[in-house]
Amino acid sequence: MSYIVASRVFSLADQALFAALSGDNNPIHLDPVIARRTGAGSLVVHGVHNLLWCLDCVAREVPDALSVASLRVNFDTIVTINERVDAVLVQCDAKRLRIEGRVRGILALTAVIELSDRHSLVSFQKPVGLID
Repeated sequence: MSYIVASRVFSLADQALFAALSGDNNPIHLDPVIARRTGAGSLVVHGVHNLLWCLDCVAREVPDALSVASLRVNFDTIVTINERVDAVLVQCDAKRLRIEGRVRGILALTAVIELSDRHSLVSFQKPVGLID
């Protein structure tokens, strides 16, 4: 039951915005001259940016997913700007979501979300004395 949920191409503007929001100003993500001199040969998309985008796409596709109990992520290969990335939903059942980010058909990242039953979660109670 694997299918592409969404596709996109990250741009230099996306890189700059994510760097401003995250504080990650590594030149491999932002400086084309420095990035060209690395093994990637081009600007590398922030791995966490790619992950957050994939998670957002799947959350829109599966809005009724239960509460997240855990998240495991593997970053398998780099994604460079101006490459099409596919967010692929590989597994979706009551206990687990498996999401892959693919570029050129190659696995770029894998995210496995273990789900928990909302009824089994302990609800948060505000400690006495806290002001709203």
